[in-house]
Amino acid sequence: MRATEVRETPLDATQIKAVESLKSGDGLALLGLVVGQLASVESETLYKLLDVKPAHLERLVHGRTSIPKTVAAKWKPLADVLAQVRLVLEDEYLETWLRTPTPDLQGNTPLKCLTGNSRDRAKVAALAEHFSQTSFS
Repeated sequence: MRATEVRETPLDATQIKAVESLKSGDGLALLGLVVGQLASVESETLYKLLDVKPAHLERLVHGRTSIPKTVAAKWKPLADVLAQVRLVLEDEYLETWLRTPTPDLQGNTPLKCLTGNSRDRAKVAALAEHFSQTSFS
């Protein structure tokens, strides 16, 4: 199943940029933003990045379970990375990018690094920032 089957239309570039001003304390809004940014990826990838099981994500999305501020705080850097990457990468290539080993990440995939320790997540954040500031034309 593709993640788009359980989510609404992906966010446009203007909405993605709004992540920069989103407060990490607003867990449900942050969850919606991250889920929207990941609309084109496999559900398995979504669950792995959010570190949730499918049934738990459903409860979170529908407000049946509250989102602790500590969890929202972990999703904020993910939202930032995704916003930067999606400025230069079309949705259809996001899954491939997440699962492709990258020399800048010592041969690891962005997915592995984003689900790893804070040092690994920071490497992906730096790479994504570089992407968003580079002209590919």
